[in-house]
Amino acid sequence: MIVVLNTHIRNGMKLSDVMIEQSAFVEGRSILDNALISIEVIHALKRKTQGRRGELALKIDISKAYDKVDWGFLPGVLTKMGFTEVWIWWVMMCVSSVNYSILMNYERVGPISPSRGLQQGDPLSPNLFILVTEGLTSLIHQAVGRGDLHGVRICRGAPEVSHILFADDCFFFCRANVAEVHELMRILHTYEQASGQEINLAKSEVFISRNMSPVDKEELSRILGVKQVLGTGIYLGLPSMIGRSKKTIFSYIKDRIWKKMNSWRGCALSKAGKEVMIKSVLQAIPSYIMSMFILPSSLIDDIEKMLNAFWWSGGNNNNNINNNKSIHWLA
Repeated sequence: MIVVLNTHIRNGMKLSDVMIEQSAFVEGRSILDNALISIEVIHALKRKTQGRRGELALKIDISKAYDKVDWGFLPGVLTKMGFTEVWIWWVMMCVSSVNYSILMNYERVGPISPSRGLQQGDPLSPNLFILVTEGLTSLIHQAVGRGDLHGVRICRGAPEVSHILFADDCFFFCRANVAEVHELMRILHTYEQASGQEINLAKSEVFISRNMSPVDKEELSRILGVKQVLGTGIYLGLPSMIGRSKKTIFSYIKDRIWKKMNSWRGCALSKAGKEVMIKSVLQAIPSYIMSMFILPSSLIDDIEKMLNAFWWSGGNNNNNINNNKSIHWLA
């Protein structure tokens, strides 16, 4: 079923003006913008303990997002966005020229011509996928304009946030009632039928404000078909909710550093090689998280001890990385 969505996009409009909620591959946008907005909204929902009107945040996971883009849907979106027929034909020639061959019992079978999918690794594919997701954005905007959906405001005078996108990482916000939840699911189902995308509900999560009763939360979670969580886990590599024990929340940073050092155990690294590995790889792991959060000093001390132990460990024997038996000096 191919549904051409009625996007309200005028000819000649800049893509940066259209993709208000999209931050991937858009000039002047940053991945940290989406992470900051999601963290602030989740924090506002967590602090909301009074009032009759509840709100929720839904994070969805799209299965094989690039591989399932329908080739009949893509030109329809490009046409609505005002691209010329010649340019659309060029794009579709690049997309649909791929074919596959397989070996079965040492015999070549094919070529097999697919009918959907964007080639991963192609520099054009990420931008085409973003244009595809504009169909979903258009449906959300139409529902908000009709009053069927309402976004979340973290305070008085703040802008209303209905959804934020970073390529296929999607966050949706609406009021926690049966009508709006059904409307949101209808929009997602329409987008699935039109674009060929498939939402993996098993990996999706919902967080509902604390002023809702447990019974209502269970009912909304059942309608959405997703699990209800205390927070929304990791979004764009950053935790969406910070509790009291920051060291526990950010403990996965130590685990990532330890796994990386453990993978080098069998390598005969010189001092120069270790220095390059520490400065270019290990020290870069917490840099992205530190651009948003202030890590606990105790966690930083533990990471520093691990790096010192790795630096002073001799030869291929890195067993003392964790127990720090080598003698080292701190400059």
